[in-house]
Amino acid sequence: MSTELIQKIDAQLKHEVVNRHSYFQLKHFIIGQQPTHQSRLWQCLKELKGRRDAITAIKMEIEDTNDKLALI
Repeated sequence: MSTELIQKIDAQLKHEVVNRHSYFQLKHFIIGQQPTHQSRLWQCLKELKGRRDAITAIKMEIEDTNDKLALI
């Protein structure tokens, strides 16, 4: 039963949904909400910084997990 379920889930995950903001959200709520070109650029930089910080946090978590596995 569980292997059959996993196979069905894997079949659905072949059509993976991208985990990001839609172009509509970017245009109307995140970037487009800003009144000037300069504030839009600043917002883009804030978005990039947030994504970089998330990647850095994930890398650190992976390193910590590998360290814990090595100790075990």
